[in-house]
Amino acid sequence: MKKSTKVTLGIVSAAVIVFGGFVYVSFNGVPWKKVAVSQELEKHVENKYNINVEVVDKYYNYKDGSYGATFKVHRDQEEFTFNSDKAGNDEYLDYYVEELWTSQLKKESDPIIKRSFKSLPIESYDYHFIYGIADELQIKSDNIPNYKKVNSKLDLVLRLQDYGSEETKKRGINETYTLIQELKKQGIDNIGLIIDYKERAEEQEKGRIYRIFFEAGDLKKVHAQEDVEKYLIKE
Repeated sequence: MKKSTKVTLGIVSAAVIVFGGFVYVSFNGVPWKKVAVSQELEKHVENKYNINVEVVDKYYNYKDGSYGATFKVHRDQEEFTFNSDKAGNDEYLDYYVEELWTSQLKKESDPIIKRSFKSLPIESYDYHFIYGIADELQIKSDNIPNYKKVNSKLDLVLRLQDYGSEETKKRGINETYTLIQELKKQGIDNIGLIIDYKERAEEQEKGRIYRIFFEAGDLKKVHAQEDVEKYLIKE
């Protein structure tokens, strides 16, 4: 092989490596910086909330160029994870309070859900929160109230295995009413509640939905099964 050819191949190989590294860093961040920022965030959240955490993941958000980490925390017999980010302007963001509230709601509502829905099997359920709601509510890190004492705007979302029909509509209303009454007995009436029926393929294509939808605070208005039907959406 000619010397000039070897030089050309070397330049091309180097260019490919440099370009590949640039692409990798652009989407995945600088490895050493991931570690450094995760350690920085670990100290920050531990001092802020007076807790001990364990790093379970380190990540880079290429959309805004921020680094972050996911932490696991053990608190009062509760175990959950939460994210914390360091923005480009050296601003610290974390969602410890939101995940703490979610953990509290999950612990109290799980047994209620399982005993309230009997004739309509549940495919899955989860909990949603609004990112940054704790800051919006000006929650102090040294005095975090229970989620039931503030407008935490948590949502409980249940997905049923049955399709929407007149038969399942009636059963869904009955069991949703039972669920709401059981939640209210535990003082859980400030959350949003969404009951989604399974979608048929033809309904998905047309964008149709069949659900029972309560915004945060609506559960307080439910006093009879007829009240639940007002929140049934079919479109």
